[in-house]
Amino acid sequence: MTPETSGYKDFWLSIESPMAPEETTILPTDKDQHIATEAIINGLCAGIAVPKRVDKWWGYELHYRNDELYCMKWLHFEHGGATSMHYHVGKHETLLVTSGVLTIETTYNKERKYRRLGPGMALVVAPGFAHRLIAAEGPVDLIEASTQDFDDDSVRIS
Repeated sequence: MTPETSGYKDFWLSIESPMAPEETTILPTDKDQHIATEAIINGLCAGIAVPKRVDKWWGYELHYRNDELYCMKWLHFEHGGATSMHYHVGKHETLLVTSGVLTIETTYNKERKYRRLGPGMALVVAPGFAHRLIAAEGPVDLIEASTQDFDDDSVRIS
């Protein structure tokens, strides 16, 4: 499949037309619910990611990708929002703050610690590392890149 045969040829920018179209509607395919497929290369879809919104008590998540290759999410915390203290059995994640100040509460060797992360700062969370994410100073946005996310992978501590 090429951009010319996909029905989305106007989406891609060209040298003759460096400006994006005013409005583009791209829908996911049956093969991949998160990708509006422009091409299939070596059996993998390439195209625009269409996020799935998941509302949480602290804000919301936008799931861009979650499969055996990796997981990619955008997390938005409302001011005062916080996750529970938890750890992951198998998931290894990196949390990159894009806006706001994120307070991280951790427990390691029975000692509670707090760290503040601003835009451009990231926390790497290994499986088994207890952590809590807190938007104590205002709204926070962050990107989560991780191994595949499973519903039963999080163990809530409090």
